[in-house]
Formats: sequence, structure tokens, C-alpha cells
Amino acid sequence: MKLLKEERGSVIIYFLGLLGLVAVLFLFLTNIGRAFVVNNHVANAAEQAAFAATAVYIERTNDVIEQYDEWLTSHPFFELWGLEPVGELVEERHNYYRGSNYGENQAYIMALNDVLPDEINSRYRFRNMMRNQVGGIGDYSLYSEIIRILNSNEGDFIMDSSNTYFVLSDTDWRIEVTTTIEFERVADGNIINARSHKYERTGYGPKLTYLEYVY
Repeated sequence: MKLLKEERGSVIIYFLGLLGLVAVLFLFLTNIGRAFVVNNHVANAAEQAAFAATAVYIERTNDVIEQYDEWLTSHPFFELWGLEPVGELVEERHNYYRGSNYGENQAYIMALNDVLPDEINSRYRFRNMMRNQVGGIGDYSLYSEIIRILNSNEGDFIMDSSNTYFVLSDTDWRIEVTTTIEFERVADGNIINARSHKYERTGYGPKLTYLEYVY
């Protein structure tokens, strides 16, 4: 009987130890899973922010095209100059790419990249308008869009300039947004202690190669 009691005691101790090991393993796997989710989340948020900042350039470009075409078509002899409205040229190219099974947004960006370089180089007034209005887009306009997107995403994004910033690449001509999120791991207070980690990721917007002729 004494031997059976000792064996039962050993089994209980072994079982309790096994439970502790399982609990630690569970916390470990939980932290790995959460880290994976957070890592993907910050990468997606950075990409969304880069696309939002890119949209600022595209919207301003559309404004300039509209203003220029209004000026052009207000002159009764513009057709004799051999000039078509820039917006019509862009739309023709846009329709071509849409007919080639590109998505709406991708097709439009491709059309801008195809059409605008020649028009910027050949039309003095249009070039000046693009450089003044598109080239004059301030950092605040872009950064405010980036912050808006990050605020719409859940997570402890670190918003200071050393952890969330952007650049317009002068080689690829696309917005690159880098942001950082702070992640607190799950702890048991013994083996796994509470500790925060930072995950930094960079998102890339689509290339706007026509900007090379603006700056």
C-alpha cells in the first residue's frame, strides 16, 4: 500500500510538471502566432499607407490635366495647333490597357506613365503646371494621408518621425512608407517574462514614372 501511494504521488508530480510544460509551450506558440499576425498586419498597413500617399499624386495630376485641358479647349484654334487634350490621350491609353485585362487602377496608372512624359516635355504650359502643382505637393499632405491610414488600422503604431516615415524614390519613382508597431508578448511571469517587441516594415506604392519629368 505504501508503494502504491508513493507511485501515485510520483504520477501526480509528473502530471503537474507535464501540465506546466504544456502551459509554457502553449504560451510560446501563442506568441509565435501573434507575432506572425502582427508582422503581416504592419506590412499590410504600410502598403495601404503607401497607396494612399500615391493617390495624392494621382489626384493632383488629374486636377492639373483638367485645368490644362480647360485652358487648351478655351482657345478656338487649338485643333490647328495639332494638340489633343491630355485627358483624351490618357483615356485612350486607359481604355487600351483595360481591354488588355488590366485592372481599372493599374490600367490608369500605366496610361499616365505612358502618356505624360511626352506631353510634359512638349507642352511648356502643361510642364510648368505639373511642376508647380504636382512637384509642389508638400510632405504634410502626404504624411497626413499616411497617418490617417495607420490610425484606421488597429495596433500600437509608433508615429514619431524615426519610426514612421516615407520617401519618394528617385529611381523607382514610387512612395515607400516605413512604419513600426509595438507588440507586447503574452507572459506567465516566470519562464516567459513580459516584454515588448517592435516590428518595422516598409510598404511600396505603384510606380509613377512620369514624376521623373516633373522633378
